Amino acid sequence: SVKDMLLEVDNMLKDFAEKTFLVDRQPPQVLKKDSKFCAGARHLIGNQLNNHAEHNIVRVELYTESLAKDIFNGQIFPLACTTAAVLSNNQATLEYHYQSRLSQANFRNLCLTKLKRTERRNLHGNESVMEEKLRFVFFSELKLTSNVNFEGDGTSVGILSQGQIQPSTSSNPSVLKFNLVAMSLPIVATVHGSQEPKAVAVILWNNKFSNQFNDPFQVPDQVYWHELADLLNSKFIQGGQVNRLGSQDVCYLCSK
Repeated sequence: SVKDMLLEVDNMLKDFAEKTFLVDRQPPQVLKKDSKFCAGARHLIGNQLNNHAEHNIVRVELYTESLAKDIFNGQIFPLACTTAAVLSNNQATLEYHYQSRLSQANFRNLCLTKLKRTERRNLHGNESVMEEKLRFVFFSELKLTSNVNFEGDGTSVGILSQGQIQPSTSSNPSVLKFNLVAMSLPIVATVHGSQEPKAVAVILWNNKFSNQFNDPFQVPDQVYWHELADLLNSKFIQGGQVNRLGSQDVCYLCSK
């Protein structure tokens, strides 16, 4: 039926619009309070759907990983959640670039001005605050006009969200709204320089051992020693120079 057809088109438009919004400039994964940093989000469809992306506002907020996961899966809207920090300069315009044919939002002077620590989850109270991972969530709203003529009398049928059909005319086209959400890599926030080594260790462990293809939120607590040794070796390969750990170095670290 026409309604089923419109529902299928609606779902395809939803996937096309929402899954092409991504983070193209990742913020620092170890972030110190009151430090300025840059980030960016990009919409790959540009103006292919005749959307007016130059008027869209993109906002970024910092959430705990559990909340970020629910937001990214569409279970809750970002503005309905409690943020994990207060950010300044966290809004930018999604501008269309004619040369690249992409829409991009650049955040050039982001600053984490206040950090809200959550309660420790460890019952013994020995869990470090540096083990708390956060995620930046970029979000915006995309509006599209739909004015598809299915009738012979000049009446158009608009495709609306959730497969709803609404008659429309050329002077009053239907409007489709999509929630654009993109999530950054995990970050650890610090308030003092002495916390940086622990924060770097948490991020290195997460980047190496998280399951990025299936569930990036699943990170093992334990791994085989040869996997950890490979991670440590990778830190000694920089700038094209190979300075791998020797067998005695690896054995010494293993004893620790």
